[in-house]
Amino acid sequence: MRKKGKIRLLHILPFLNKGGGTENIVFDLLSRLDPAIFEKQVCVTHKPADGLQALKFKTAGIDVFELPRKENRRERFAGLLKYLRSNDFDIAHIHTYDGNENHARFVCILAGVPAILTYDHRFAFWNDKPVFNLVWSVLNLFTYKNIAISDTCRDFRKQCCFWQKDKVITVNNGVDLDVFSPASSQEKRKFKIQYGIDPGDLVVGAAGRLVEVKRFDMLIKAAKLMENRKNITFIIAGSGHLEGSLKRLAGELGLKKIRFTGWLNDIPSFYKALDAYLMSSEFHEGFGLVTAEAMASGVPVVAINDPNHMKVINPGHAIFVVPTPRGISDGIEKILDNRQLALELMAKGRKRAEECFDINRAVKELEEIYLSAIRSKSFKKDKAGDNSANHNCV
Repeated sequence: MRKKGKIRLLHILPFLNKGGGTENIVFDLLSRLDPAIFEKQVCVTHKPADGLQALKFKTAGIDVFELPRKENRRERFAGLLKYLRSNDFDIAHIHTYDGNENHARFVCILAGVPAILTYDHRFAFWNDKPVFNLVWSVLNLFTYKNIAISDTCRDFRKQCCFWQKDKVITVNNGVDLDVFSPASSQEKRKFKIQYGIDPGDLVVGAAGRLVEVKRFDMLIKAAKLMENRKNITFIIAGSGHLEGSLKRLAGELGLKKIRFTGWLNDIPSFYKALDAYLMSSEFHEGFGLVTAEAMASGVPVVAINDPNHMKVINPGHAIFVVPTPRGISDGIEKILDNRQLALELMAKGRKRAEECFDINRAVKELEEIYLSAIRSKSFKKDKAGDNSANHNCV
């Protein structure tokens, strides 16, 4: 039942997994939207929601609905159409990273619900699929806004739109700058001990899903090149199907000072233990929320010289290296061997996070988009779309 005077907002996700970056950013955004204005709900379309994630959403006043499990795509989206038509939503915000966004947007059109799309990765996998590209462009005519999570994502997405490219805008992902904050020397010592690390060691870390595109194997191989340095410990936080093979690789290389934490509930404490952070993800990374978290936490960053990393982080705010174990080890050693450089990167990274990655800024930009959608009454009336949501993070 509609709560009087409130905007009914539905976020549609294929999954609600434990520790997923998309799930976490959706939670951070929805939990901060003004409850006096918005009635908030999440619909999970593909797989059962993780119980703890669902509880976290519900505790924050965000309803979670799971579509009945259907392997057949037509049946799945017929169920979504029925759900949309029976619940009188004012706006549907679709989050996705595969081909299902076209189906979800089509369902929203049939249900008469304004659709906003956030696409979470930047790669244009449909470049060699002209029919898919045409469908994407046609659906863009009926999509209120097409949100990219970085300017590089925006530029790729515009390539897929034959018409109304101005609907593609940027709203950077954001982090809580109070939660992700620089550690004092006492805090750093405390959290190193908490992770079973000698407080006198320098700690190099990386975090994320343990999957191929994250390239944690390069950090392990870089650690091998640095094993003669006895005061460095490496720590990898996260879980995924490559966990076993990464552990075997570390064992085969004879690495003694490397930790695998598994999935962490308290990721802010992880950053507080670090002296350097590695971003090794390859071409598929749309934003790299962990990089923003590390920068906000005052941890100097080493990143492979991928164009998107360079645009999100900004040259001069990190050490950029060639994506090889030797390149990574050289970059890490630059930070660990030059305290003045490390301090400069810590200060620049925190400032960059404050200027560009504040979650409250992202919430404000999103609220403006939602309210504009409600005011517009018709998609075609809104001709004011910019290339970005009025931010200066370039």
